[in-house]
Amino acid sequence: MKILPLVPAFLTTVAAVQPQGIIEIEWSSNCGYASKVTNPAIPAANPTVIETPKIASAQAGIPNPVATDAPVADSYPPISSAGSTTKNEQVPDPGVYSPHPSPSAPVYSQQEQKSELKTGTASVYGNVKSGEITYYSVGMGACGQNSSGQDETGSIVSISGDVYDAAMIDLNTNNNPLCGRTITMKGSNGKTAQGTILDRCEGCRGGDIDVSHKIFIEIYGSLDPGRSEIEWWYS
Repeated sequence: MKILPLVPAFLTTVAAVQPQGIIEIEWSSNCGYASKVTNPAIPAANPTVIETPKIASAQAGIPNPVATDAPVADSYPPISSAGSTTKNEQVPDPGVYSPHPSPSAPVYSQQEQKSELKTGTASVYGNVKSGEITYYSVGMGACGQNSSGQDETGSIVSISGDVYDAAMIDLNTNNNPLCGRTITMKGSNGKTAQGTILDRCEGCRGGDIDVSHKIFIEIYGSLDPGRSEIEWWYS
């Protein structure tokens, strides 16, 4: 056995001594090996575990909601129950965009609707109407007034059935709102005259009118033209 080489190594041995005894002897690396001797009376020390600090959860930073007494406004108006809505009531859908409503079609009264004539050449309450004018012998008119004998003295007008019938409000022709209404007539020569609607002209159409002798002469000077163009409007 080779003992001499071990002597220097033994001299460099470090012994750690505690009251409990020798707990560990470390041999120098020159010896070629190391050995540990443990006192059986001393329990083995547990290895120290270094705890990794825990990262706080992201949810920990979110504060809990705090209850307040302030009322919370709804995003949309409450929808009425089925029993409180009317038959034609519609509840708007807040999620659907509603474009601006287009203008509704104008609503006309029954009398205004009647003013549109079958021929389309005149209307009851239009501005200026045009047609032909002639004269006739006046008598019992559709408005219920007897004008017999007033050919040369009365300013009497008989309008076409198209215009007269369009203004009817019932089956009684005497109740026509055009009866007794004054119109102004302008002849093709530029002269004008006024007359009162008292009759309905069966053979006239659109803006055509029949007038008493008096009116025809006022415009044309005599009865010779017989028939001519005319414009007229309500006075």
